[in-house]
Formats: sequence, C-alpha cells, structure tokens
Amino acid sequence: MNFQITKLQIRILKWIAEKIVIQSHHHQNNIIEYYKILADAAREEFREDNDASLNSFLTECFKKSLK
Repeated sequence: MNFQITKLQIRILKWIAEKIVIQSHHHQNNIIEYYKILADAAREEFREDNDASLNSFLTECFKKSLK
C-alpha cells in the first residue's frame, strides 16, 4: 500500500507544531512530548523492529529533516 501524507494532514501538523513550539516555560517539554508521540506511533506501526533499529531510523529521519 502507498500511504503518503496529504496536504491537509501537513497543514494540520503544521498548525499543531506552531502551537507546541510557542516560546514559554514549557516549550522544551512540549517539543519532547511531540517527538515521543511520533516515536510511539512508529513503534506501534513497526512492531517487528527492535528499539535500536527503530531509534536509528527515527534519528536518521530527524537528521534528514534538518537539511
């Protein structure tokens, strides 16, 4: 199956991210929680991968996102 993120989903995620990263005493914790939610969703989807493999994959994706 080919599940690619839609333009609507991107807009919704951007809206959520804008709310999460608003500068405050909590922005670091909010961003960490956002990453945790993504990692948890990946763990649920890729159950066959061990933690080391999944963490490596997520780290690689994160590094690519910074370019």
